Amino acid sequence: MVIGESADDGADTGRVLACAACRRAITNTAARIEVSGAHSHTFDNPDGDRFLIGCFSEAVGLLRMGPSSLEWTWFAGYSWQMEVCGGCRQFIGWLYRAGESRFHGLILAALVEAGARES
Repeated sequence: MVIGESADDGADTGRVLACAACRRAITNTAARIEVSGAHSHTFDNPDGDRFLIGCFSEAVGLLRMGPSSLEWTWFAGYSWQMEVCGGCRQFIGWLYRAGESRFHGLILAALVEAGARES
């Protein structure tokens, strides 16, 4: 099963990216960062689900769920913790932490450009 598709392939102009389910602002394109040499990554979880995630330095309006874990981490040395939209509780991605370093790995299909119309 493939979960995710690119929500933003354009130039870094600081456009707001919102929860695809409820349109709550989550991050913006200016917060896109590269981790392990790329902004977006495709990973499979232990259940065989595939996720296309983008890495972001900042995200707001998210709630963290469950404990942090190093088990099955997709980024060596970083623990992960699930994040859901604070508005509708839709699963959005993960917060990754290693010491003082942190970033958000967000499921790109769970984000839409704010103001964009649905197809």
